Amino acid sequence: MIEEKTRGIIRGYLDNCKLMNVSTLHNGKPRMFICWFSVDNDFNFYFISSQDSIHIGDIEKDSSVALSVVNSEISEFGVGKNGLQGLMVEGNCERLRGVDLVEGYVNFLKKYPKVKEYIKMIGDSEIKMGNTKIYRIVTRVGVWLVLYICVCFFFFFQAEDGIRDKGM
Repeated sequence: MIEEKTRGIIRGYLDNCKLMNVSTLHNGKPRMFICWFSVDNDFNFYFISSQDSIHIGDIEKDSSVALSVVNSEISEFGVGKNGLQGLMVEGNCERLRGVDLVEGYVNFLKKYPKVKEYIKMIGDSEIKMGNTKIYRIVTRVGVWLVLYICVCFFFFFQAEDGIRDKGM
């Protein structure tokens, strides 16, 4: 269980981020895509995507995913507020249906209210938005924070290896 103070730090960080990177397996090899996201109080992540995309095909074959969220507003030392550089999560991804579908869209609309212009309700529980559907990533292994200490350690090894001097 995540402490309340830590939950607040994570929530504040995620509220200021709009994009996440998600990794799937495509023919046994890792493949990434970037998407807009929202997150609920249990740190389940929501995104909207076309049913015909390669990554959704990958998810239908294997629901295991990893995601990262990085705020581009970090200092020259590679850290943001509260010493946070990023967030990484492993979980399982599922397409939402029924009541979960409505809850997912409500969650997404809280963060991106203009999305409602593209959504049409059909009946009581079906939502149409072109060929897109909403998906939820349920956290499986917890939330990992990339903190300042890791950044210092990383920079130390960059400098020792001469990578930093080469501008890489």
